[in-house]
Amino acid sequence: MTAIPSGLLGLVIAGILSAAMSASASSVSSISAVGVTDIYRRHIARSRDEKHYVLVARVISTLSVLVMMFGATLFLNMSKLTLQDTGAKLAGLFAGGLLGLYVLGFLTTRGNSRTVAIAILLTILFSAYIAAIELKWITREWFIETWGVSESAASWLSRPVHTYYTGVVGNLILFFSAYGLGCLFEKEKKDLTNYTVWTMQALPEEE
Repeated sequence: MTAIPSGLLGLVIAGILSAAMSASASSVSSISAVGVTDIYRRHIARSRDEKHYVLVARVISTLSVLVMMFGATLFLNMSKLTLQDTGAKLAGLFAGGLLGLYVLGFLTTRGNSRTVAIAILLTILFSAYIAAIELKWITREWFIETWGVSESAASWLSRPVHTYYTGVVGNLILFFSAYGLGCLFEKEKKDLTNYTVWTMQALPEEE
């Protein structure tokens, strides 16, 4: 804004907006596809024509864009951090555990609906705890005054991990808790042929 000449400045801003629109378009398309295919078409309106579903997809896309605009404006006015910084923290809080769940299913033969559900609950509780710390609902002083813990313990409890690494720790919690519970409580073995790397069968050689 202060050093680039006027003509070149316009091109730079146009490039930035184009990149932002490209990145946002994929998110909007994903939200619309999931909203129509997995929710609306499956549970609300099952026997409508394609024209109707296209219209619903456009409505969902419009609403998602408005929500994104509102969220961006809210972050701009409320946070001293950049939107990238805030987005990284939100991704750590809300997406923690997804990679752990994938690794559990692909690399191991442990885990069923019950053990995974418990592991997901533990991951959500951990993310909620970090979110409460980020929002200043849980502080070092709160641990000292309410629970009477030592200052060193209160310091650790009020910041066990940086918010940036919530997703990493969440993945570890989900994987190891689901795997451990699976080892302890799973008795019946299911047919997992070709579902994990440990149960892959060699393909027949072509003649």
